[in-house]
Amino acid sequence: MLQTIRERSQGWMAGLILFFVCVPFVLWGVNKFSEESHNVIVAEVNGKDIDLRQYQQSYQRYRQQVTGMLGKAMSLPEETMKQEALNQLVEAELLSQYARDKRLRVGNKMLAETIRDFDAFKEKGKFSQPLYERRTQVMGYTPVGFEEKLRQDLVIDQVRSAVADTAFLTEQEVTTLIRLQKQKRDIGYGVIGRAAFVKEAEAAATDAALAAWYEKKREAFKEPERVKIAYLDLAAAQLGAAAQIPEAEVKAYYEENQKNFVTPEERAVEHLLIPVKPDATKEEVAKAEIRAKAMFKMVTDGMDFDALIKANNGQPDKSMHLEGGELGLLRQGGQEAAIDKAAFTLKQGELSQPVRSSFGFHLLRVKEIRAPATKDFASARPEVEKAMRQERGEKAYYEKAERIANLTFEHPDTLAPAAKELGLTVREAGPFARGEPVEGLPADVVQKAFQADIAVGGANSEPIELPETRTVVLRVLERLPERIPEFKAVQDKVKVAFIEDQAREKARARGLALVERLKKGEARAAVLDGQDVEWKEAKGLDRTAKEVNHAVLRAAFRAGRPSAGKPQFGGVQLGTGDYALVEVVGVTDGDPEKDMKAEARKDLGDRYAQMRGQGEWQEFQAEHRARAKVEIHKERL
Repeated sequence: MLQTIRERSQGWMAGLILFFVCVPFVLWGVNKFSEESHNVIVAEVNGKDIDLRQYQQSYQRYRQQVTGMLGKAMSLPEETMKQEALNQLVEAELLSQYARDKRLRVGNKMLAETIRDFDAFKEKGKFSQPLYERRTQVMGYTPVGFEEKLRQDLVIDQVRSAVADTAFLTEQEVTTLIRLQKQKRDIGYGVIGRAAFVKEAEAAATDAALAAWYEKKREAFKEPERVKIAYLDLAAAQLGAAAQIPEAEVKAYYEENQKNFVTPEERAVEHLLIPVKPDATKEEVAKAEIRAKAMFKMVTDGMDFDALIKANNGQPDKSMHLEGGELGLLRQGGQEAAIDKAAFTLKQGELSQPVRSSFGFHLLRVKEIRAPATKDFASARPEVEKAMRQERGEKAYYEKAERIANLTFEHPDTLAPAAKELGLTVREAGPFARGEPVEGLPADVVQKAFQADIAVGGANSEPIELPETRTVVLRVLERLPERIPEFKAVQDKVKVAFIEDQAREKARARGLALVERLKKGEARAAVLDGQDVEWKEAKGLDRTAKEVNHAVLRAAFRAGRPSAGKPQFGGVQLGTGDYALVEVVGVTDGDPEKDMKAEARKDLGDRYAQMRGQGEWQEFQAEHRARAKVEIHKERL
C-alpha cells in the first residue's frame, strides 16, 4: 500500500502527506483547536475521549488523501477507510500517552527546524510564512493546530525509533540468509490432473448432495448489497449539444472570430542526419559533431544533399552512413525543441548549422514556407459550431449549477422540481453492487450511492461536481441488503461449483496419499504406476526460477534436505486445481563469499533488520493496545 502511495504521489501536498505516512504510525489525525469539544464521544482511550468531530475530520482528511494518492479507481472501500481513520486516532492517542509517560518531548527549536525544512513552505528556496499559513489552511489546519499535530507525530516517531530502529542482524545471521537465499535445488515433480476426477464428481452431483454441500458453502454464494438510484445529470457538453444554433449565428460567430480559424504556418523541411546512439560516449558524440560540421561545409560549398547521402551510404563501415530526406510539412511545436527552433528560424532555401537532437546531428533546409491562411466558412464550420456549443453549454451549465444545488436542497425528498425547472430528465440506474460499473456514471458517483448518509427515503445527495464541467445529484430509491439466496435460485451455479470443488478435492486426496507412500520409502515408479503422471526433472533451481510452476518451486524449497541419499517429498495444490508431487534430490547452499558482494551483503542485512524492526514495532503496538482500556462506540459513528 505505502509503495503504491509513494509511486502515485506528486506535488507539495503529496510531499507533506508522505512525511506523515513515512513517519511510522503518523496519522491523519484531527487538528486540535484550542477550544474544548462538546461533540458526541465515539471512543475512549484509557479515559481520554475521542469525539465525533475529531473522527469526522480525521475520516474526511484520510479519505481525501487516500483517494487523491491512489486514484479513484483504486480507492479503498468506505467502511475500510472509516475503520482505519478511527483506528489511527486510537493508536495515536495510545502512543501519545505512552510518550508522555516516558517524558518524551519535542522542543520548539526542533519543531521550527522541521517546518522550515518542508519544501512545501518554501519560496525561492527559503521558508515563507505567508505560504506556510496558506498551505496549512488548505490542509484544514490553523498554523497552531498544524504545529501541535506535527509535534505529536514527531514525539510518536521517537517512540517508534526506539523500538524499530534498534533492530539488527548479526554477521552470522546475514551469512545464513545468503546461504538460504542463494540456495539451489535439484528436483523432480509430476502433476495429478483434476480433469481425471470430473466425471466422478458429476456422478456425485445429485440434488441431495448439492443441497447438503450448499448448506456448508452458503457464504460463498452471498449476494452483495445492491442499490437502485435516481439521478440528475447536469453537464455542459449535453447542454451544448442540445442548444439550437441558427445558421445565421454560426456565420456571424465565424466573422467575429476569424482569427481563431486559421491554418498555421507550415514548412516543408528536408534534413541530413549524422546519427548518434542514445548510449554514445563523449568521444563518439564529438566525432559525430565534427563530421556534421564537415558536411555543412561541403553542402555550403555547393555539394547536393542527395549526392552527399549517396556518397556516404557506400561506406563499408555502417556507422558512417548518413540518413536524409523529407521531414514533411512541419507545424511549430510539433517536433523536438531544437529542430523546431531551427526550422522556424531559417529562411526559405537556407541551410542550418548542425542541430543536436535525440537522434544525432541534423542539417536542416527549408524547401517551402506556407504562410498562415484563414479557413473559409465551409472549411471552418465544424470548428465554429463546436466552439459555439462549448461556449453555450458552459454558460448554461454555470447558470443552472447553482439552481440545481438550491432546488435539490429545498426539495430534499424528490428530484422532480429541479428536473422540471432546469429541463433535465430524472434518470434511474440499478440495482447495482458496490464497485460494479454503471453505464454513463463515473465510479466515484456510483460509490456515493453506498454512503450511509444517503439512505432510502432520505435526502438527496449533495451536488457531486465532476471535472468535465458536470454535476450529478442522486437519491437512493431502493437498497437491497446483502443476502444468501435460496438453493433453488442458484442450483445451476451450485452444481458447477460443486463439481469443481469435488474434482479438486479428489485430486488433492489422491496426491496426499501418493506423497505418504513416497515418504514411507516406496519406489517412485511403483507409486506412480497407473497414475497417468508425467514425471519431470529440473536441476540447479534457485528461488526465482521460471522453468517450473511457482507453487511447485515453493513446495520444493519448503521441503527438507535429502539425507543419506534419500530424497525428500512434498506436495502442493496448484491454482488450476491439479495436485503436484514434488521430490527434492539435491540441495546446494549459497556461498556467502562468492554469491554476494560486500555492498549487497550490507543491503541485505539492512533490509532484514528493517523488517525485523517493523515486526517488533507491530508487536509493541499490539501489546500496548492489549493492555489499554479502549472502548469504541460504533453506534455513534
